[in-house]
Amino acid sequence: MFILNFRYYLKYRDILNRNLMTIWLTFLVLNVVYFIFFFSNLGNIIYLIFGIWFTENDILHVLLILWSALIFFLLKRSTRDVEIIS
Repeated sequence: MFILNFRYYLKYRDILNRNLMTIWLTFLVLNVVYFIFFFSNLGNIIYLIFGIWFTENDILHVLLILWSALIFFLLKRSTRDVEIIS
């Protein structure tokens, strides 16, 4: 999907495809952060130092909530319901 959005953005230079590329890139960053958190064992370190249970699954869900908010704010002006009167 990123490749399609990139191709259409180069062709049309529109805001929608630019925002969709931003969404896909942030999803990639989100996954990288999750795997860094997962492989570095930060969840156990946070638990041992602060006594807070915050696992890899928790960071993934928090990041996905933020990502969905980003989707909402980036796409709310570009996507609208239109009533078609025939």
